[in-house]
Formats: sequence, C-alpha cells, structure tokens
Amino acid sequence: MKSWIGLRGKRVAEFEMPWPKSTTMPVLGIQVPNPPKWDVYVSRYPEIKDLDPKTRSAEKMTDELWRVLVRCNREVNAFVFQADVVDDWDHTLPGDCENIAFQKRLRLSQKHDFHMGALRPALLAIPNITYSQAERHHMVLLVFTDKGTYVMDNLVPFVMPWERYPVRRWIACWAPEGKWDLLYERAK
Repeated sequence: MKSWIGLRGKRVAEFEMPWPKSTTMPVLGIQVPNPPKWDVYVSRYPEIKDLDPKTRSAEKMTDELWRVLVRCNREVNAFVFQADVVDDWDHTLPGDCENIAFQKRLRLSQKHDFHMGALRPALLAIPNITYSQAERHHMVLLVFTDKGTYVMDNLVPFVMPWERYPVRRWIACWAPEGKWDLLYERAK
C-alpha cells in the first residue's frame, strides 16, 4: 500500500485490491438551485446530463469496476492542472478541478458505460493556502456504488471512501433528478 501525506498533514493510503470499505454518503434530500455555471455547462453539452429518471443511481462494485476507477483517476490526473483565468466549467483538458471532475465523469460514462446517476460532481470547501480566505470551493467526482461512495479528485492522487477524504466541509452534489442536493456536513 502506497501512502501520501494529504491535506492538513493527514496520511492517506492508496487502496489497491480489494477496494476499501465505504458507506453511502448521506444526501440530505434538500434541493438547492443549480450553480449557474452548471446550467451553462449543461446547455453547451446536453449529452452529459442523464435525463432518464430510471437511471441507476449506484453502480455495482466489482474488482473490475474498482480497477477502472483507479486507472481513470490516474490517467486524468496526469494532465497538468491549469487554473482558469475565467472560471469556466468545461470537460476539456488541461484544466482546473471542474474540468478534471467532468472529464472523469465523461470518460467513465462513455468508455466504461457507467450511469451518469452514479457519477455526481460535488462541491466542497477545502482549506485555502492563502491568507485571503479560510477556505475555498473545490470540485470532485463522487462515485456512488452498492458498496459505498468514493471520491475521485485531482488534489488527492487516490480514489478513496468519502469518509476518509480530507475535506473541511461538503456543500452539494448533482442529483440524478437534475438538481443539486445539499450534502451531509461534517467539519474536520
């Protein structure tokens, strides 16, 4: 098992086989307005939004699915991070955290037949490394499976259970119904 010193000095381990245990992230069921940039993104790329209400909201976890998640995370994270001068949500690379999360979502759905309902972009607050603000917003991709919820991120090089992700505060994630739901808040 490889390890990495993560945000705020916490040791994070890379999980190989078998996949790490997780639980399903609690979604509060309180819908909030879509982020305006999400609506612009969806209007430009309507194919990325799964409008089928019967879509699966969780993938069945298998050894192969875990290998696909780990491989996709490594491949997309290999692109150079490039902060947008104008924060434009897109899935082109190189790019910032939104581009990277959207690119992972697109690859998993198009190349590996994952259902969009199980691949949910999520906004969260992480510690800011500058003194201008205590925290800043960041985007990751949440993968909902029948064995729990996993986080794919460009700041943490490993796919990991949501409970172990070093986050200050979860904010909201896209829901299969097409709106954004508030997430369980757990300050660390």
